[in-house]
Amino acid sequence: MVERLFSGDITVENLHILHHRQSYHVGPAFVFGLGGNLLPGSKMMQKPIAGGGGKVWSTVSHYADLVENVERYAAVTGPRIFVSHVSPGKEPFTEFIGARTRADFTVSGHMGAPTCMVWNSFAVTSVEEAEKRLQEGFNAVRKSCLGTARPDVIRAAESFEIIGRIPEDTIDLGRGVKAPRRYRQMTHINLPDAHIGYAIMDIVETGTKLQTFVR
Repeated sequence: MVERLFSGDITVENLHILHHRQSYHVGPAFVFGLGGNLLPGSKMMQKPIAGGGGKVWSTVSHYADLVENVERYAAVTGPRIFVSHVSPGKEPFTEFIGARTRADFTVSGHMGAPTCMVWNSFAVTSVEEAEKRLQEGFNAVRKSCLGTARPDVIRAAESFEIIGRIPEDTIDLGRGVKAPRRYRQMTHINLPDAHIGYAIMDIVETGTKLQTFVR
């Protein structure tokens, strides 16, 4: 079913599927993302669509394709929104992908949270700790995947080279102190199950307003 939706064999009115090769311009916002679980190791080395037992997971090639797709729109202005099933708060590699794609916001699916969670690295940790977490998260996934005995490990290593080229642009924190843009600018929104709560983001040319609700 997922493959048929992906290929266009099945179409559903008003259903827009985000995947590694498809992004959307929604008003002033640029929306992109990747679904599926994050399972470092041999499962991430599968392709083209990896899954089994009713579950789907993302692969190394998916992440590389996503990064290359987003890079084609590097000059796009307005908020950049990265949508992921897995929360950056749970998986540093997901946050790394957000940083790599210069996301202003990440929106992730439920992780059992009792309400909507909104945070960014500047609010909860030092810049040194934040940068260490990102790099260690990337390195851990890379090591786990490249350590598998699969014939396409060389291609996977090339994909990780693409993924790992994290932007080094900075932002002024005041008093002459600079930090990576991702540390101050990227904000994470993790949504609970729909029956528990939801969030509404209003994006206009002059700014963004976010409201969270608990039922």
